[in-house]
Amino acid sequence: MSFEYKMESIAKVLSKIDAIKKKEDRIEALKQNNNYTLRSILQGMFDDNVKFSLPEGAPPYNENKFDEPKALHNEVSRFYLLADGGNPNLSKMKREQIFIQMLEAVSPDDAKLLVNMKDKKCPYKGITKEIVMAAFPGLLSG
Repeated sequence: MSFEYKMESIAKVLSKIDAIKKKEDRIEALKQNNNYTLRSILQGMFDDNVKFSLPEGAPPYNENKFDEPKALHNEVSRFYLLADGGNPNLSKMKREQIFIQMLEAVSPDDAKLLVNMKDKKCPYKGITKEIVMAAFPGLLSG
């Protein structure tokens, strides 16, 4: 099964992979769409050692009106600022402001994906920790 990454939001890519029926094909599709942003989202979502210093749920933010798929690729380099120990000098308020800025910068679907990632929830039933570990051995601890 061929599944190519065309500049789409990570949420759209994951949604398409989720719709694939066979587990082996979902694993292959993840491998074919392998990039730093995708791996970072999956690691944030499924790795028990990655914890985010943010309150649960979606903060109030203004949804981006544009569907700019590259925006999340630009924001991923700041994920460490959201994680426990990422930057101990950041105040709780500043960390939350950074997260809101990210949500407002990315496509609406990717913003929802970031909230789910932060809350350690996967909105895609067909994408599990087991499938991520099969696609990307060594990505997740534990």
